[in-house]
Amino acid sequence: MGTGMCETHGDRARVGRCLVCLREVCAECATFEVGRGVACGPCGEAEIARAPRSGMMAVGLVALGYLAVVAIGVGLFKGRPLVVGVAALFAVFLSRILPLRPSLGRVDIRRRGGGP
Repeated sequence: MGTGMCETHGDRARVGRCLVCLREVCAECATFEVGRGVACGPCGEAEIARAPRSGMMAVGLVALGYLAVVAIGVGLFKGRPLVVGVAALFAVFLSRILPLRPSLGRVDIRRRGGGP
């Protein structure tokens, strides 16, 4: 590691480090663009496959957070209309911070070279 050469093709200079497995990769191995970085083929494919599941999980967590705030608010404030508004604000806040989880699904990932 740290040689400036691809870990798979030892005779080729690296173009970056895979954002998932952290291996140094050459232009051939860096098959995915991820934001400003790159990912190798296996890691990029795995992240694309994982994205729909993580999106549904985020929706479920936001809904669960909303219902929890409504339940707590109804118990504390005896069902005043303010409770639903506060719960909605909490759900919006939760939906904004959940994509910051440490996975590539939070950023645009696409195959390099304009492929599918």
